[in-house]
Amino acid sequence: MKRRVLGSNFAVILLLLACGLMISCKEVNEHSTWNIIRMNDAVTQTLYMSDYFESVEYVPLETSAECLIGNNPVAYVLNDYIVVISLKEQMCYVFDRLTGKFIRKIGNKGIGPNDYLQTPYGLIVNEQEKTICFDKGDRIIEYSLTDGSVIPQSTPIKISSNKLVYITKDIWAVGFANTSGNNPNQIVFFDRKEIIDSIPNYNFFTLNNRTIYFNHDEVIFYRYNHCINYKHLFNDTIFKIADMKLQPEWVFEMNKSLQNLIVLRNDTDELLKEGVNYHIIDSIFETDRYLLFTSRYQRKKHSFMFDKHRKQLTDVEKRIFINDMDGGLNFWMTSTNQNQDLICVYQADFFKEEIDKMDLSEQKAKNPLAFQKLRTLLAQLDAEDNPIVVIAKLKK
Repeated sequence: MKRRVLGSNFAVILLLLACGLMISCKEVNEHSTWNIIRMNDAVTQTLYMSDYFESVEYVPLETSAECLIGNNPVAYVLNDYIVVISLKEQMCYVFDRLTGKFIRKIGNKGIGPNDYLQTPYGLIVNEQEKTICFDKGDRIIEYSLTDGSVIPQSTPIKISSNKLVYITKDIWAVGFANTSGNNPNQIVFFDRKEIIDSIPNYNFFTLNNRTIYFNHDEVIFYRYNHCINYKHLFNDTIFKIADMKLQPEWVFEMNKSLQNLIVLRNDTDELLKEGVNYHIIDSIFETDRYLLFTSRYQRKKHSFMFDKHRKQLTDVEKRIFINDMDGGLNFWMTSTNQNQDLICVYQADFFKEEIDKMDLSEQKAKNPLAFQKLRTLLAQLDAEDNPIVVIAKLKK
């Protein structure tokens, strides 16, 4: 029998279920099958790209009046396409993966039957099916990346200010930011017809005018090996979503559990004061060899790399990989894809200006062909052009 979304009348039951989950998390040291990352064991080290990457590829996106991209876009790199969402303009464009040539625009922001209300946060591109999902207000609207057509989808589900992720071809999930303090669910699963399951919320608090809102930052989804992993801002555990249930995969061992902060959700001043003493993890990426994540701790931003083979945690010096390969900019990813490539996006003016400031004599001598290829790209680049997508392939 399918379980429907649980309402507020079941809040006590939900809380009891959640407490069981929280207790099980505290017993993590007894479960050798769980992967433990001990934050106190981190060693600060400078990381060089040549030690970890076999290649770096630069794809300048075509610039035309049909596809002008603003600052801080989100890019998804598929086998055939690069899909770019311009967050400020709320527009979506598809470019050729190899050449960066503009192919098509996807949908329109508006109130028409085939328009979307806004571009949501989360893992909204299905690489296998070549589709993308947007927020239509009371439901999602799904488009084909191949031709821009709308794929029928009728499930009523509100996703504004929450994280959307596709689980399989016909199943999606929404991770809820608990801005009300009494949301009964962490995650709701739905297919093309109805809501089919849910995972209860454990983070209840009293809403008042001192409450801080985390919105989409409260929920982290990431994909690894075709599975979706999930972490809540105030939980030390990364869970794999399997059969619409949470299975612990990774646990961050810290001096204090992040769950201590839950009781401070209704007091912004205390939460901000206490929160600086915790690693507040805000992005996670995973490959076969590494778990990479960023955090805020002691009023500083940190980048970490955990080597699964060596069981070694590195606090990355300067928060980036130093580019000693081709004279390009230093690198830290903003997304990954199913090939486990690490991806980031640079604005054309920043990319051009920063490289021009650098002393690149060492990189020129080390790899003259790659150096010259990048210099050729820079010569063709205008400061007003669309961004450059950087794709770094890890060594096996």
